[in-house]
Amino acid sequence: MKKHLKTILAAFAACSLIQPALISADNAREGCHVEEVTDIDGDMQILMESEWISMYLMPSLQSTIVRFTFRPTGNDIVEPTVPKITMAGGGLLQDNFWGQDWRYSEFRGRFYEYKIEKNTPEEVAVSFETKSEGWLQADKSGVVSKLWSNIRLRRTVRLKSGSPYFLFDLELINEDKNSKLPFMWVHN
Repeated sequence: MKKHLKTILAAFAACSLIQPALISADNAREGCHVEEVTDIDGDMQILMESEWISMYLMPSLQSTIVRFTFRPTGNDIVEPTVPKITMAGGGLLQDNFWGQDWRYSEFRGRFYEYKIEKNTPEEVAVSFETKSEGWLQADKSGVVSKLWSNIRLRRTVRLKSGSPYFLFDLELINEDKNSKLPFMWVHN
């Protein structure tokens, strides 16, 4: 009995060592890539992937990251259904002006135009942008701030091969004749 138990344990140990290698070999793609995909609800998303990260950005939800997976372990960091419930506040990279309630921000649920800037095995980059209307406190509140209106937000998200992180640049471009000092925060 002891001999059989040792054989079973040895086989189990060998399988547990081989299985992660097989899983990571199945999931591993060389380098980076970006593509337009459709999720199970039929919503268009931008998939950006490297050997380390798989993330889905949703242009119709202000380019929020609605799913983020650390590929070596397969761990989902963002629950894929929660960001679509906009009042729940889920997802990564949500734009807000200070002074607007994040739950009723004018950017919440807004479609961001996007452009795939780079799609090589070494690096992928996608830029997302919109222009502010400048509502105070909440979208369509009836009061517009001249300090917050006519500002183009451009976010460029990058993944580089071999890097276990992503980068993003956020540009605030004043498209008005007046000087402005908006306070911006990107949350989650």
